[in-house]
Amino acid sequence: MQMAQSARIALDVAGRILLAVNRQGVVLWSTPQAAGLLKRVLGVFDTEAASWTGTVKPRLADLVAQRASDRVIVSAGGANVLASWLGEAGPGEYLLHLSDGAAANDHTLLKQKLELTAREAEVLLWTAQGKSNRDIAEILDCSPRTVNKHLEQIYSKLGVENRTAAAAIAVRLLIDK
Repeated sequence: MQMAQSARIALDVAGRILLAVNRQGVVLWSTPQAAGLLKRVLGVFDTEAASWTGTVKPRLADLVAQRASDRVIVSAGGANVLASWLGEAGPGEYLLHLSDGAAANDHTLLKQKLELTAREAEVLLWTAQGKSNRDIAEILDCSPRTVNKHLEQIYSKLGVENRTAAAAIAVRLLIDK
């Protein structure tokens, strides 16, 4: 029990957007970032609300049953929250990673408009959000050196010399979309 609590605290501090549910889609716990994302899209993060139990809960249960990735679990006001299966966190406790559907659209936009690979677009998006190489490496589950190599390719493709110039291009493109 103590180790599980320590692990949850570590995930909270790491800034991960995670949600743990049971087979029925009932939320067992979430990181503050997951609760914040859901609250931003839904206006409130209430797992007892009719909209949650009627719509979101069955989608979470289906995602767990199928061990699926990138499924829309919440759609409100033109915004989407995507969920992906990560694995079993404990007996009857399933861990899901949440992501903002708008960020996925931003990733696609950068990829298409700047002619980047999918991974380069991810790295550039996180760079434009002010993340360090170490942070990006943790988010994308790779090494900081790999992130640096992707940045070198991005600089070359964009004709810039540093991360600030690359980030400025990305931000300008995202603002103008």
